Amino acid sequence: MSDPASDAATRLHLIGVGGSGMAPLAILLKQAGHPMTGSDNLCPPARLA
Repeated sequence: MSDPASDAATRLHLIGVGGSGMAPLAILLKQAGHPMTGSDNLCPPARLA
């Protein structure tokens, strides 16, 4: 059995991804090849892409 923390295919989910701190982090992680999803209660329309 593999360790989920070391598995490169582990999906990341960021909460508050529309914020000024989490959005850049999400971009960097995605560019690094991590599969990911995110959620935010209030996401500015400019960040929806």
